[in-house]
Amino acid sequence: MRQGVDTGRAWVVLGGATLGLFVAFGIAYSYGAFFTPLATYFGVGPGLASVLFSITSLLFFCLGVVTGPLADRVGLRLVLSVGAVVLALGLVGASLAHTAWQAYLAYGFGVGLGVGCLYVPVVSAVGSWFARYRALATGVAVSGIGLGTVAGPPLTAWLVGQIGWRHAFQIWGVAGLVLLLVAIVLLAPAPESQRSATTKDPAVASRGFVRLYVSVLLINCALYVPFVHLAPSALRLGLSPVTAAALVSVIGAASIAGRLLLGVAASRYRTMTLFLACYACTVISLLIWASATGYPQLLIFTLVMGVGYGGYIALTPVILAEEFGPAALSRRLGIVYTAVGVGSAAGPAMTGFIVQSTHSYATAAYLLAAFSLAGFLILAPKSGPASRQLENSVSDGADAAVKKDS
Repeated sequence: MRQGVDTGRAWVVLGGATLGLFVAFGIAYSYGAFFTPLATYFGVGPGLASVLFSITSLLFFCLGVVTGPLADRVGLRLVLSVGAVVLALGLVGASLAHTAWQAYLAYGFGVGLGVGCLYVPVVSAVGSWFARYRALATGVAVSGIGLGTVAGPPLTAWLVGQIGWRHAFQIWGVAGLVLLLVAIVLLAPAPESQRSATTKDPAVASRGFVRLYVSVLLINCALYVPFVHLAPSALRLGLSPVTAAALVSVIGAASIAGRLLLGVAASRYRTMTLFLACYACTVISLLIWASATGYPQLLIFTLVMGVGYGGYIALTPVILAEEFGPAALSRRLGIVYTAVGVGSAAGPAMTGFIVQSTHSYATAAYLLAAFSLAGFLILAPKSGPASRQLENSVSDGADAAVKKDS
């Protein structure tokens, strides 16, 4: 099989990446199905129960700034294998917990570190193996996250109902390890021509990169809240546990459409315009959630949120590659994902404490919509004629980075 960018080997890598992201995030985003059983067992409120997911998301996004470059230096498969083992150990360890802090330590650090070793290296590998079809390939790869979100929560809710949360954790630990090892066999390091240098990267100090970073931080305060709080909020409105968990799967299904459609559209339309459309979907969906009184409104919320979330995930690596060049994609993506980590940790925890204080999700949803709108406005000038100064700042950083890498 031919090796190199856009060859047959690249498509094999894409298959492994899709499988790996499906498994890792199918497990991570099933936490909503564990939320109520864990909170009940340990006797903690929504705020503290939310902290468990916040620890996890903070780690698996922020760790990318280390694991991305590390995979370039010591080997992609080694880093991914460590992540798979740590993920499995975290799940099994959580199943043995008898106190809240034990669950926080095992699940939060085990799953957080495990997914952190997988996410950025896998997404960066896909971006480095493709040039002509980069947007489409990235969309297909991260659709694995959406597929995992579709399958994971309802399956987990069913398992918890049948065998309890402890055995459900154990089953996920064993099955996850086996499937991740299969994915690792299919994956391969980036071709030599696409590997990032270890030198200083001036592009990350440009005004355009800083604006993107702040905008990403703001919207990610909102994007990951439903994975923790949608099922509990649906239970408050009288839905059954399985139906409530299935709403998270709707987000996953809609996100697949968003990832693939916007990934294809990015080859024909301006990527930043599509990126901003994802922000707009997020704002609109949160306003719908704030006023929801039953299943129909929650369903609409999940559909709109899913399209926005999926498109955002697919387009983030594409924007970085287009604006700053593909050679240092792993490093830059890792830096941007520290903003994702902070936002995804702060949003669910903040929402939990707001709900605990107000006994309603409406206030939190409105606040999250405001954060998302602020993120939109930070980037919005870049899509119009008044944005020339911002575009120049991005291009200057990109040119400097490309020269440095070459």
